[in-house]
Amino acid sequence: MAEVAFFLDLAVSTTKSLIVTGAMNSPESELFDGGQNLIRSITLARTSQVAGLGVLVCMNDHVHSARYVEKTDANGIHAFESPQSGPVGRFIPGSGGGYFRILSTPSRWTLQAEHSQLGGGVASVVVEPKIWVLKAFLGAGSELVQAALDADVDGLIIEGFPSGELPPGMVPGIQQAIALGIPVAVTCDAQGGEPTDLYAGPGEGAWLRENGAIFAAGIPAGKAHVCMYLALQGGHNVRAALTQLQHN
Repeated sequence: MAEVAFFLDLAVSTTKSLIVTGAMNSPESELFDGGQNLIRSITLARTSQVAGLGVLVCMNDHVHSARYVEKTDANGIHAFESPQSGPVGRFIPGSGGGYFRILSTPSRWTLQAEHSQLGGGVASVVVEPKIWVLKAFLGAGSELVQAALDADVDGLIIEGFPSGELPPGMVPGIQQAIALGIPVAVTCDAQGGEPTDLYAGPGEGAWLRENGAIFAAGIPAGKAHVCMYLALQGGHNVRAALTQLQHN
């Protein structure tokens, strides 16, 4: 759900309320939450304060920005949270059915923006981009990167360690991918924070930045994949698109 909401937020340009919701328990369960989530979402969509805020996720009486929402629990009704920013709003019960209190106004940016806003350098359009998401692990080599190159990928997302570092064994594959003109974006596997360039050894942040990798800061690998996919499909500059996301 988090990635679907993020996709819609980047792809749909509208000032109308667009709410994504769902359920964590099946309709057969006595704890089914889908009906209440749907009713709350309708109430939220009718709230004038959310117009222009972009796509929102409404679950468990809380409202989250599509940019920051993540699924943090596989099973509980509190599964969706915004670890880096907190919720945008919450439902307040009361007479007349209750209401939503909007706590903050999330920043929004969309790939519908002019190419010049993306920093120029419009890339060629790829109708159905093939993007692989790889995860770094201790002792990882370049085999998976090479497999991606052999599969003629159009882009790579690599989820690094908590500060974005990658194992030195992955370096040759990353160098080859960048030399071939394939965008390589790096994310970190921590819920908070972002890749840093404090260290300059092979595979570390400063080395990655200096050698052409893109820091997809502030979003997890799945959302970086969505952004890169839409950028390639729409002819946008991938580096500029992911960099723009860093500063919102």
